[in-house]
Amino acid sequence: QCGPPFIDLKAGDEAFTQVILALAQRAAGGEGRRIAISMTQVAVSWLHTFLPMLDMGSPPEELRRAGNEHRQFIPVNAYRTRDAYVYVAIGSDAQWGRLVREPMFRSLDQERFATNEGRRRDKGELHRSIERITREHTFSEVEKTLRTAAIPHSPITPIEEVMDLPSVRASALRTIAPDGTVVRLPPPAVSTPYLEQIDGCLPFAPAYGEHTEPVLAEVGVAASEIAALKAEGVVA
Repeated sequence: QCGPPFIDLKAGDEAFTQVILALAQRAAGGEGRRIAISMTQVAVSWLHTFLPMLDMGSPPEELRRAGNEHRQFIPVNAYRTRDAYVYVAIGSDAQWGRLVREPMFRSLDQERFATNEGRRRDKGELHRSIERITREHTFSEVEKTLRTAAIPHSPITPIEEVMDLPSVRASALRTIAPDGTVVRLPPPAVSTPYLEQIDGCLPFAPAYGEHTEPVLAEVGVAASEIAALKAEGVVA
């Protein structure tokens, strides 16, 4: 049942919490409550960092899409190495100081880059300078340096290698195309007894109209009526 009180959630309210409270209320008294959520307000609420910056002197172009960069902390970005890409995240001047003490990056130990504001001012040049260095080394070499300097970093896995990650390969689903091709599918968010029963191999998607007749017959439509519907082009 759905009963009072009616809750009209505004941006910033804890929608998840309200859902849990409604479920608890239903369990206790047999009645839940209606929750209305504005999807526009939810979406705009995620801009809580950027919208105020418009009135605090930040030009609009500074707040647009930034790709792999961080708008404020520099350098945070993806850089090409000799054989892969590495994602590096430096969020403080102390981290930057540790990085440029390493021989690989010592050429960047410049006064203008000592503070985040200085790095942000010349971020385009800095990103290019970092990649000129990383491109001369393998991912393994760059990773070793970053690990020594205690800099947060991560490999970037190409799409063609994602399914071969051990954690993904162990739980990935699959299906078999009509021509016998095994098609790998992403793992489920949560496994189910059904998925375990079929060993993670899902039936291949049916062709257009393949199940029209059995589905209509299951709900009681006579064969003659199905034939008429198909002849008129109502169903495939």
